[in-house]
Amino acid sequence: MKLEIRDNEGIPLRDLVSEAMKGVRREGAILLFVGLTKGKGKGGRDVSHVEVEIDEGVEESLGPVLKGLEERFGSEVRLLALKGRFEVGEPLTVILATAEDRERAFATLRGAVEAYKSDPHVRLKEVYKEGNR
Repeated sequence: MKLEIRDNEGIPLRDLVSEAMKGVRREGAILLFVGLTKGKGKGGRDVSHVEVEIDEGVEESLGPVLKGLEERFGSEVRLLALKGRFEVGEPLTVILATAEDRERAFATLRGAVEAYKSDPHVRLKEVYKEGNR
């Protein structure tokens, strides 16, 4: 299990994926999830940009959940979460899951995405083109 938090520095997506792939086992299935900044927010409102804040406690809360997914499914998970300001279409999160078969890899990936999205240490603020949040 690898969990990494970085500032958004405009890193190209291919470099983020290459970083996530380093040292990962290459057998069975490798699945990749890239969470992008959406152009439409709540109620179909146009998004200007998104601001992501991640508290230091995220590793203590999310780490054991990711480790539990690995143990449950015999898989490996890598999560790279970016914080800062993101324009529409920019990657926010890269999650990689590997397992002996696709069913385990999909289960691991879904669990990791849901755990990240629901972690209280991760806050995403949509800023709308009208100027309000």
